[in-house]
Amino acid sequence: MAAAVGMWFARAVLVAAHPRSDRGVPSSTIARIVAGEVDLFEEVVGAYRDRVTRIVTRHAPPHEVEDLVQSSFLEVYRSLASYRHDSPLEHWIT
Repeated sequence: MAAAVGMWFARAVLVAAHPRSDRGVPSSTIARIVAGEVDLFEEVVGAYRDRVTRIVTRHAPPHEVEDLVQSSFLEVYRSLASYRHDSPLEHWIT
């Protein structure tokens, strides 16, 4: 599991460097991630990394921002099965 998470995060960093215009992540994609398609999590990171980074930047010293953003997305990944779809994913993450 840890190796798979490390692989998606490395790819997600590349995806985040090239933001997409569509910031939403479909519920079907979330369901597939929860079902085990770990590679799809890069879509979540790509869609919300900028917003999470802005929030963390307002509350943490600059040298800690990247580590805190990574930790935040790791926690999102671990908790994604508890997302109930009753609010936008962006609100649940932030």
